[in-house]
Amino acid sequence: MEQLTIQSAIRIAPEAEYDGQEPFAEAFMAAEGADPHVRYARAHCASWQMSPISIGEDELIVGIRRPHRVVDSAIIGLLYDEQLCRQLLETGDDATRERMRRICAYFPGRHVTADLIHDEAVRRNAFWHLAVGNGASYQGHLVVDYPKILRLGIAGLRAEIIAAQQAHEDGAAFYQALLLYCENMAVLCRRYAQAADEQASQASPARAGTLREIANRCRRLADHPPATLHDAMQLYWFIFLLDGNDSVGRLDQYLFPYYQADIQHGRLVPAAAKTLLTHLWRKMGQVMAWSVVLGGVTPDGIDGFNAFSALCLEVTTELHQANPTVSLRLSSSTPREVWRQAMRCLATGSGMPALVNDDAVIPALLEMGVPLADARDYAMGGCIEFQIAGRSNFGGEDGQINLAKCLELALHNGRCQLTGEQIGCASGDPADFTSYEDVWQAYCRQVEYALDHIIVQCNVGQEIKHRQGIKLFRSLLIDDCVANARDCEGGGARYGYGQLLTNGIIVVADSLAVLRYLVFDNGSIPWLQLLAALRANWHGFETLRQRIAAEAPRFGNDDPRVDGIARQVAAQCWTQLREYRTYRNNAPYTGLVVYFTRQHYFGVQTAATPDGRADREVLEDSIGPWPGRDRRGLTAVLSSAATVDQRQAAGGVIFNLKLNSDMLHGDTVEKIIDVIQGYFRMGGQQVQLTVTSADDLRQAIAHPEQWQHLLVRVGGFCAQFVGLAVPLQESILQRTEYGR
Repeated sequence: MEQLTIQSAIRIAPEAEYDGQEPFAEAFMAAEGADPHVRYARAHCASWQMSPISIGEDELIVGIRRPHRVVDSAIIGLLYDEQLCRQLLETGDDATRERMRRICAYFPGRHVTADLIHDEAVRRNAFWHLAVGNGASYQGHLVVDYPKILRLGIAGLRAEIIAAQQAHEDGAAFYQALLLYCENMAVLCRRYAQAADEQASQASPARAGTLREIANRCRRLADHPPATLHDAMQLYWFIFLLDGNDSVGRLDQYLFPYYQADIQHGRLVPAAAKTLLTHLWRKMGQVMAWSVVLGGVTPDGIDGFNAFSALCLEVTTELHQANPTVSLRLSSSTPREVWRQAMRCLATGSGMPALVNDDAVIPALLEMGVPLADARDYAMGGCIEFQIAGRSNFGGEDGQINLAKCLELALHNGRCQLTGEQIGCASGDPADFTSYEDVWQAYCRQVEYALDHIIVQCNVGQEIKHRQGIKLFRSLLIDDCVANARDCEGGGARYGYGQLLTNGIIVVADSLAVLRYLVFDNGSIPWLQLLAALRANWHGFETLRQRIAAEAPRFGNDDPRVDGIARQVAAQCWTQLREYRTYRNNAPYTGLVVYFTRQHYFGVQTAATPDGRADREVLEDSIGPWPGRDRRGLTAVLSSAATVDQRQAAGGVIFNLKLNSDMLHGDTVEKIIDVIQGYFRMGGQQVQLTVTSADDLRQAIAHPEQWQHLLVRVGGFCAQFVGLAVPLQESILQRTEYGR
């Protein structure tokens, strides 16, 4: 039986630093004229095979990611670091400067994915105005089929490719590329086996024994599927690194069978398994891993929270890391004790787990045409973007739109008030509007005009990434790519709808409520006066602005006047999205509401709006109220959020909630669980909690060196509060704090 003990300070291998090598660039240039997919695979594999190998002094799970280079592959495309290239041109030796000159002449504008997407989108008249939004903004997150590689092993995966190759004579280049990736997996295992053997010869007797076990394990995994939990975790980690350190998926469901078998056969005790998890968490924290998903119903509909799920929550609670981000899937069948364990973890201020509602998410996926068993097996890619693990490529995310900017353009006949540029369509002189319906129709025209351009950009991104072979490695582990001889951006994945981030819903709703109830319905505010106030950014109109703040209905207060408008704003955009089709699968697009840091990004590009927001102020945070506008308590704000039909946003909808630390201690814990369960029953998809106090946040701003431990939820991820940009810190501080 393997005896392990938890260590409070595990010495893991440091990240690899730039080593002066450019293996991807060199291999890519050398393969000029080869099939594009084979060319990309060769370069990608060369990048791994020329990367440093390192094993930390205490590590039980080994493997580090590649060093950052001037040119390399990533989950979003072929990247080129112009700043690093210029630095090396200035400071490098003669050989380095010559290499950089060749790279600089070869890649930008010709092979860099973002350049190709931009140029092709412009050629197709899909003009880029980032204030309104853009397509192909990321297109990177998905969840590969980890159970498949654990079940088959590398050799079994290779055999599957060879068998499929015999049935597809026209897929020779595609399968050649996949076989290159299979060999690269085995090479990585063998390189670490060799490194562990070499390090064992210099280590203490105790550590030498552990290193020889690591060497034997890595050597076995090059040729055989994992047989134990430790084997499975090591192969899982290698595949995670090769996949670009993206999204972890349903870790507890994938690894529980190995844990259970090891316990039953006496190979492991729970404490040893927890130690292995601690090592894995430290490794994932180093690379800022996304989306460990725990619990939730299984494909056959039973609750999947298990003993390994509980261990994962324990490790999350004890380590207090910003990464990996952890989500807990919950349903009406989830035991109350699982909720309590989640609350104990959240009470530490970790911001984790995010709470995700199966009873709302699964119906949304069903409406997109995903069968029930597969919908039940969803996971999150990136922040919270829903994916069908191992079967889908849903963009993650394909693009983004700023609805608040669309409203600004509607109120100024398509002209940006910050730059004076005509970036929207001509939707009518607002001075001629005589009714709320006139404003609404102008706004809808701006949204449709923006979507027409953004979706072209999204589809161009998918097409370019398919032609380049950006997601070839991932296509190894996405059904049905191998069987169809197509990568997951070119129609190979079983499911391939698109996801568009929808920003500004609540600013638009609050603004339209002002127009409906204070301007057009009762005429208490003259329309032309409000337009003048917007053009002046409220300067000289402070009395009017304060009147709006006092009298206008605000989202977040369970007020059907404005909540109904929010529902309509979201529905107008998301219904329109369903009319467009992706390049990758000819499938519809859907909505997604997770702002990451976009409430600031889009806020600074949006002029004053009728709700009283000034030029360049932040937008709302995801599906929550604009900071500080919710005045009627926690139940009211959640009721408002649930009014928006979240089934129409199968990409995911986040509600960020700030609770005072005292609320997750004592008897109030049960009340908080009840309130969140009530939101879930109303159709809410997700709740993410920041557990702190306004006083602590102010102290952290004043004394950041003393508050490095303070974690908060931002959009769909956790971050150190003191490391955030000032506008984001202020936005979090202004969120209503419940429980004081």
